[in-house]
Amino acid sequence: MPRELTRRPDRFQILQGELGFDIHEQDKVVRVTLSGILDRSGLADLVRCVSPRLCSRGRTVVLDGRRLDHIDYRAVPALVAWNKAMRTFDHSLLLSDWNSYLKTILLVGDWGAEPARMPVRRLRGGKAASARGS
Repeated sequence: MPRELTRRPDRFQILQGELGFDIHEQDKVVRVTLSGILDRSGLADLVRCVSPRLCSRGRTVVLDGRRLDHIDYRAVPALVAWNKAMRTFDHSLLLSDWNSYLKTILLVGDWGAEPARMPVRRLRGGKAASARGS
């Protein structure tokens, strides 16, 4: 059967897309709502857009993963590096509403000991949990 006539399964369609994000600032919090797929180039774009908003020390960047479908494991080292660089300036990076699938990719993607340092918050749950937690 020719390759052009081969039907793709629907489950792979979700992985065809780009990262979308909306940035909202309130006081010292920069909330970034992510949607689609977070890969290395998408993360680089995100960092470029968020960095100018970190003009004073002690800002908090919240990455809201509620609408995030997938994270490419190859983007995890860059996310870790950004988290470490932000701590140098007393900023904090929090993950909000990342599901178990996304948290597993963080752990598998050579995240190392970082999950204990980057809390994953649930908006409705109230308590902060690490990436290793539920």
